[in-house]
Amino acid sequence: MTAAVSDAELAALIADLRLPATPAAEPRCAVTELIAAQCAHCLPALASDAVGQPRTPSDKPLGPWITASYRGTCSSCGTRTEEMDDIRADGDGGWLGRCCGDVDEPATTPTLDGLIVPPSTLLDIAPGIEHAMANQPPQYALMIPMRDDGIRSWPATPEWDNEPHQVPAGPPPSTVEEMRQVLADLDGSRARSQQTRLGPSELGTPCQRQIAMKLAGVVRQPEDKRPPWAPMQGTAMHTLMEEALHFHNRQLGRDRWAVEETLTVDPGLPGVDPITGHGDAFDNDYATVVDWKYVGVTALRQVKRKKVPNTELVKPEYRIQAHLYGRGHERAGRKVRWVRLVFLARSHDYNDSAEWTEEYRPDIADWAVDRYFATHDLIGEHGLDLAANPDRWPAVPAVPGSACAWCPFKRPGPEADQTGCRGDLDQEAAYQMRGLIAWPNPTRINNPGRTQ
Repeated sequence: MTAAVSDAELAALIADLRLPATPAAEPRCAVTELIAAQCAHCLPALASDAVGQPRTPSDKPLGPWITASYRGTCSSCGTRTEEMDDIRADGDGGWLGRCCGDVDEPATTPTLDGLIVPPSTLLDIAPGIEHAMANQPPQYALMIPMRDDGIRSWPATPEWDNEPHQVPAGPPPSTVEEMRQVLADLDGSRARSQQTRLGPSELGTPCQRQIAMKLAGVVRQPEDKRPPWAPMQGTAMHTLMEEALHFHNRQLGRDRWAVEETLTVDPGLPGVDPITGHGDAFDNDYATVVDWKYVGVTALRQVKRKKVPNTELVKPEYRIQAHLYGRGHERAGRKVRWVRLVFLARSHDYNDSAEWTEEYRPDIADWAVDRYFATHDLIGEHGLDLAANPDRWPAVPAVPGSACAWCPFKRPGPEADQTGCRGDLDQEAAYQMRGLIAWPNPTRINNPGRTQ
């Protein structure tokens, strides 16, 4: 016999069997696209008493400041970071921008800019902005434009997109041609292109005349309109390797690599500039100077030769440069045992890369520094006094060769003077004046440190 079930009991059973109602969509952040309740960018903004409060410094060590290679967001507040912005590791695998990384300075958390919240929530935390919701589609949360970072929230309203733009008729102009001048202008604006002091890379050249013209302030010959494509690729590769070494330090949890440090090779003298430069890297584990070279197949073939003495596998200027960096690291208090040139392959395969290593030779660096000061004396008023006697420029030693084609002072015309140098044709005139000045031994120019 079946027991009767009352209407009330039946209604209660049906209520128990009902599926839970579908929860409302949770608000998400316009910057990080995370759920607002779980987003570091949104939580400070949702708590009215947290807005504008300085960031509490973490007890974990922060990394050094580096230049961002990509766009990202600050791991503390969610503010966007752009390429070339300063960022530093936060100790938890993320990156901090200047907004939160300067822990010694007050930093404010983001306000409501960029936040996506449902109308009901927005009215609770920001009363009095009902007028801003008038034209919003009901299915969308209210969108607030980002601060002046060039990024707009979607969907846009007419008051944000009220600038008419007419697309020109026909196909677009060549981007390759347009970027040609942009890249040339960019390279010319960089600090390295505008520097006037000589660094380790300039002091390694075998040609003393080129050093003398740089010291004397001879105007460089006008460059063609081509951007210096190979050097710009090298700069980009240096940035990549800098990022890789900082990443490796974080992996190790210690500073094995000293990266892109400013080094003082020599403090200079009264009236003579110091010799400074940026060392690519120093391996503290092996007391080794590391200098990156981004090269093509010809340079790789030369450094991989088997039957050539190690001292002749690389260009003299590369070798001297490496030892000058060694002198800079030594002056910075480090013990230097080795110098190394790493030739990164300009190809599709990293395995094409090669390296050259030599025991650190302070005498090579000392020779280059001595020649730097000797060149100052040679061109000054107690030497040839070239400012008053430009006809004596041919007496400044030159080392002709294929490198003349890349010299910034090479120009057609007469022999060397205050306007430049015609290249290896001047060697005959230089030898004619050999007895008038103290002439450096050409063997020592190409093989510094070697005595006769």
